[in-house]
Amino acid sequence: MKIDTGILALFASPLIALLAGIVMLLFTSGHTPYVPDRPEFLAYIDQLGFSSQESTPPGSAESIRNVFSPGIPGEENSSQGPEAIAPVFVSMIVENGTKSFCVINGKKMQVGDNTGTFVVKAIKKDAITIRYRSGIEETIHVKVY
Repeated sequence: MKIDTGILALFASPLIALLAGIVMLLFTSGHTPYVPDRPEFLAYIDQLGFSSQESTPPGSAESIRNVFSPGIPGEENSSQGPEAIAPVFVSMIVENGTKSFCVINGKKMQVGDNTGTFVVKAIKKDAITIRYRSGIEETIHVKVY
């Protein structure tokens, strides 16, 4: 039986490439992740962050007051400010008439469900509306795929 050299050449090149790949894999050291060079301006931004976070005594001329805080300047008790509201993460909306539901902060919720912080008021195709205990209503839009 005679083997055609054209067929041997056809099968030889992929086999040689496969063997070369295996040899390269065996002789190269472990995988090193790609780390891009850090731009120079980021070092300056980091320095700005550190210098602005240094603490100063409350009565000094260098102290900075938060102008959005409802407290009176120089007042030590700032616990009477507005309560912090935890962020609301909507990961999914399923619209199905009266059986519509959404997943908020990892919990399946329907219209009327209460978390103690807010109540789900409406579920639409691409948004939900919630009402906080303080009476504030917020509509959170979700990108539809």
